[in-house]
Amino acid sequence: MSPGPNPPPPSKTPLIIAGVVAGVALIGGGIALAAWQGWIPLFAQKPPTLEQVADAFQNIESARVKADVILKIEPREEGVEPISLPEVDAEDESAAMVQALVTSFIPTSLDATTTITTAWQRGDETDSETSIVGEWKTGGITANLDLAFKTVDGSVYTQVNSLPVPLLDTSELEGSWIAFPKGMGGIETIFSYQDPETQVFGKEETEETAETKVDVSIQEDIRALLRESLLTGALTIVSTDPEAEVNGRGAWHMTFSFDSDAFQSAVDTLCADAGASETTHALLTEEFCEPPSEDERKAMREASKNLTVETWIDKKTSTPLRFKIATKIAYDETVAKLADKQLRMSADLVLSDINQPFVIDAPSDTIKPKRAMQILSGQSAAETSFTDQTQMIDDLRSALAAYQTEHDSYPATLNDLMGTARFPSDESDVVVNIPVDQYTGEPFPYAVVGDDYELVYQMEIPETSASFLIELQRDQYVNGTNTATSQYESREAEAAKDSDEDGLTDAQEEELGTNRFLDDTDGDGFTDKQEVDGGYDPLVPPQS
Repeated sequence: MSPGPNPPPPSKTPLIIAGVVAGVALIGGGIALAAWQGWIPLFAQKPPTLEQVADAFQNIESARVKADVILKIEPREEGVEPISLPEVDAEDESAAMVQALVTSFIPTSLDATTTITTAWQRGDETDSETSIVGEWKTGGITANLDLAFKTVDGSVYTQVNSLPVPLLDTSELEGSWIAFPKGMGGIETIFSYQDPETQVFGKEETEETAETKVDVSIQEDIRALLRESLLTGALTIVSTDPEAEVNGRGAWHMTFSFDSDAFQSAVDTLCADAGASETTHALLTEEFCEPPSEDERKAMREASKNLTVETWIDKKTSTPLRFKIATKIAYDETVAKLADKQLRMSADLVLSDINQPFVIDAPSDTIKPKRAMQILSGQSAAETSFTDQTQMIDDLRSALAAYQTEHDSYPATLNDLMGTARFPSDESDVVVNIPVDQYTGEPFPYAVVGDDYELVYQMEIPETSASFLIELQRDQYVNGTNTATSQYESREAEAAKDSDEDGLTDAQEEELGTNRFLDDTDGDGFTDKQEVDGGYDPLVPPQS
């Protein structure tokens, strides 16, 4: 038997197809990966929509933010349109004087830079840290600012390294963290307000009093305002660069122009819609929607003449990575000293570490606010305690007077003075925290006595002080126990007061009928005290 024909070789078509598919997949995947990484642009790639950017922005739970703010007077560039100051009636001398005074304070040289960095997390009481560093140069004078803040578990820490305040030396505070513990009482948290018509005493806090409920969040209002601004031409895209980078990430760089009249039209449209609905808005409130006057509209037009707005949007996530707003202000001929100059202002915000967790540790070595005030003021510990105690007593007496005006009686306890409506509001607290005695660390003894009250406190008067105010207050208190009433800051000091320094107290002179301002009431050459001690009548001169 002869062998049969050889079987046909296997077809290569499936392999070719598989190879082509694999190659296409590999190439396509590579292109997609490269586009995703920002290595190459996709031909059909378009900038994200406003909704995508707004959604991505709203999903930011944490970030580090750096803001650079610049104010600089420099030679005027060509094409910078000068702004016109408001016209002043020639017959209105006061208005002309005010405008001349304002323009006289405009410096001819200024170079100010401020950098603000912060680690931010969404939440009511989340931890955060912020630093503010700035330098200002004008007229040959240089001022510096260097502050840092931390919030950890509700406690606040402040570091004052430099303040642009003349004659205030902060060098001894440099590097020190001042601790304000959560719920700290005392002089730092007491607040007195003496308008009884707007006070709420002893009101229990509810969600309604603590925070106004809104139906439309501020994020939603801002999104609607941005959308309407684009529709009305308030914001117009001038240029788009798809090849930009921010911190190594591919980004769309978009530049906008701003039209203030179109922006006001957008605001008017949204406010009309908000007013026609029954919803409560966080941003579009009655105050925000109040129509501006013609002068205010003109001021907005002038201020936005040379305004530019820029934003950088992450190509992958549509998240805003950077935002910059800048303007150049050049004055017209009415400000002659700046005829060839312009003021450049810009704010540049950059976000990084978006939605990356971070931990903020509380400083290990801190000082108390009282110690910081001692360092800044140059006061001794005794002077600081004395000043704090007098301020607390003044505040509590003011609060008691406000309560009596409203209720026609004094509160049974000091705790009845406390309100709970959050400041600032029309229901501001008279006292948000009852302080304790600076010297005993205990609550102030307080009682209602008849139609009056008694507030007992301790006082240690500094033996010597360079403070003029402390010297003025020295005779208003006594060392040891003092009692405040509606009439007297210290009943004991009042009882010991000797206005004419003749050895008889004012109270004794009132009983005797002598003049408490004259040490020799009858003018016989002997003081009232000498006559009383000698058994004579201080009101009648001795018979010659």
